[in-house]
Amino acid sequence: APGFHGGQKELTVRLTRILFPFIAFISFAALAMGVLNSMKKFFLPAVAPAAFNIIEITVLVALAFTVFRHKPIMALAAGVMVGVAFQFIVQLPQVFGSGLRYLPVMNRRSPDLKRVFYLFIPVVLSMGLREVNLFIDTVFASFLGRGAVSSLYYSNRLVQLPLAIFAVSISTVALPLMSGYAADNDLKSIKGTFSSAMKLINITSIPATIFLMVFGRQIIDILFKRGAFDAYASALTYKALVFYALGLWSFSAYKIAVSFFYALKDTKTPVIVSGYSVIFNILFNAMLIAPLGNAGLALATSVTSIMNFLLLFLLLRKRVGTLEGKDIFSSAAKILVSSVAMGITGVLSYGFIAARVPTVTLVGKIGVLSASFAACAAVFVLALLLTGSRDIRLVLAFLKRKTIG
Repeated sequence: APGFHGGQKELTVRLTRILFPFIAFISFAALAMGVLNSMKKFFLPAVAPAAFNIIEITVLVALAFTVFRHKPIMALAAGVMVGVAFQFIVQLPQVFGSGLRYLPVMNRRSPDLKRVFYLFIPVVLSMGLREVNLFIDTVFASFLGRGAVSSLYYSNRLVQLPLAIFAVSISTVALPLMSGYAADNDLKSIKGTFSSAMKLINITSIPATIFLMVFGRQIIDILFKRGAFDAYASALTYKALVFYALGLWSFSAYKIAVSFFYALKDTKTPVIVSGYSVIFNILFNAMLIAPLGNAGLALATSVTSIMNFLLLFLLLRKRVGTLEGKDIFSSAAKILVSSVAMGITGVLSYGFIAARVPTVTLVGKIGVLSASFAACAAVFVLALLLTGSRDIRLVLAFLKRKTIG
């Protein structure tokens, strides 16, 4: 962040040093999650991050008004560290209950270990390149003045919420399913799982995109607008959120496409595509930052993500043949129409209710938003039925059986 100077830079360096052990704890938590997911145990790994958040907030509140009342951001750092440690620890009973142990033994001659490292290196590069994109965005944003870096962070957090709830859940279930089919050389079942997973992505991410674009400002005000987070900060964050939301579908779909490659034991192709994404991201950032500011950086991320998914999809189709693309995009079109109807309902219903219910207080704002959300949900489901979409059945099956297809 070359645009940071003085106290801002010193505080950032200090916080980075305090939070550095986070890497170790989150790595062990991810390892535990991988072990449990491979055994078709999804619930505990899925709720462990929620435990992290609960502990983080509890520690933050406890310390911000006592030990760190003069420097509350240190209470947040402490909460993060305690929370991530708990995210790992809470999974241990089920890991140990499965008969596994964490032992400091490495059999370097193990063919399985060698295969893990062979597949692991491209994945590390791919994930690393994704982080490079975030660093690039931060470098560009650091020159935009007050609040630019924070606005990207806050808006990205809001986009990450539906991404984590839906896309990560779907891809977490899809990967072991597709890997099992790949082990049996059952390409037809892999394609079927991919198609069903993509339809689940459609019916979750597309309406979430419209909802964030329509109600983003109200959500930001409810969650953040207080203290130093003023009207300017809220407007700046919403501006970035709109353009991040445009990429929500591709962020989600990308995870499913990558899971397909991983199931085929191909970890190289995603890293090559990620390499191109860094180049595209830099170019789009440079082109869009001047006319759009922080929103240009968000738009660059979304456009790059769309290109990433389309490239992976084309490479998959070239490798394994037809992927029911017509069916997938037909599903997306019906859901988009239903989502637009939902969005129009949201604008009209929020304005109608807000004119009759005071929104000065936080309770009033939440009440109006909740009522409008209920109207949106009803219109969305009705519109899906009218368009002949059958994807609601996939969602119900996924929630009931925790499987896809």
